[in-house]
Amino acid sequence: MLSNKPKTRSDSSTSRNKKDDNVIQLLGVTISAINATKDLVPTDLAKGILGTIANILILAQSVIKNKSDFLAIVKKCETIRNVLERVTKDATEDDLQGSLGNALSELNISVNRINSEVASKKEHRFLHRLFSVTIDRDQIAGWEKDLDRLLALFNFEAIAGISIDMKKLTLELKGNAPNYQCSTPPSRPSMFYGRNSLVAELTNLVVNLNDEHLALIGPGGIGKSSLAKAILHEPVITEKFADRRYFVTYDGLDPSTLTFQTFMTRFSEALGMKLAGADPVRQITSFLRSASALVVLDNAETFEEAGRSSVLREIPPAIAEIADVPGVVLILTSRSRRNAPNVQWITKDIPPLDSSSALEAFFRIYRQASLSNAEGEITNLLKN
Repeated sequence: MLSNKPKTRSDSSTSRNKKDDNVIQLLGVTISAINATKDLVPTDLAKGILGTIANILILAQSVIKNKSDFLAIVKKCETIRNVLERVTKDATEDDLQGSLGNALSELNISVNRINSEVASKKEHRFLHRLFSVTIDRDQIAGWEKDLDRLLALFNFEAIAGISIDMKKLTLELKGNAPNYQCSTPPSRPSMFYGRNSLVAELTNLVVNLNDEHLALIGPGGIGKSSLAKAILHEPVITEKFADRRYFVTYDGLDPSTLTFQTFMTRFSEALGMKLAGADPVRQITSFLRSASALVVLDNAETFEEAGRSSVLREIPPAIAEIADVPGVVLILTSRSRRNAPNVQWITKDIPPLDSSSALEAFFRIYRQASLSNAEGEITNLLKN
């Protein structure tokens, strides 16, 4: 028999301790990876940045009490490690005098500031003879946002998936690297009734997801796509993801003839990319890895119910790999529940509109209809 006993303070403390233990383990792994990369990168500035972020994580490991709140910063530091390893691999002195050097310098200033602010907590601990200190969540969120902004400076390198050596790019990879153009998500639906509470609920869920993703499930015409578009334009979403909000639609494709290449091309075009060469998944994940992003996969039943067995084998692992990119949140809309495995989906069944909202939508569409003459009959139809 299941117990309805409410969670006690002890249960919450145990859950918190478990999260902290997971973060402690991740801190150790990330610090080791950063130190290993520091020995590999060829530029002193990149070595200095890696040394600083390693020190930030060491301080968090030894001083910070609320370690689970620090998880986002740990992931950002891992992203910095990946980006610096990639973009400095074949960098020349000319590169370091250009945009790459400027981006590295700004990143260096930011991580040094964060390091100083975390180190001040250590001094506070010593002065007050404390075992550990707590860092305000808003301060941590501010650091995360700043690092996101700076990582966006490396977008070009991430898109190309190569070093920033422009001469090499021109001579050796001409016509073989993906092009990029700024992408704009579709506007909020002009007709949108009875969904404000649901939009608020789902938006709050999206901004608080941690390694999870959202699946909106329901029959055709229930309003899944409209909900996703509305979420993309909520103020808290635009603040968190800025211009990295993408809407990938698979509407209008024939599931029986869909190919993996078509799936990836639709995805990349929504990001503003044109794929070049092999391994489209790597090109897309490299681009997404540079900063937080929100990606809607609309009409997912198109590829979830695809007729070709090869498509069913290739697409789910690609989605799982994209979902694993730190800072990426997926929203999937589908009539089907055959959502990609190996992805932590939070599934929400979308209810129909309440009768008053449905009436309001109907008379907005059919303006010539008489409200007084038709309202009773339409209400009876909705009830049936």
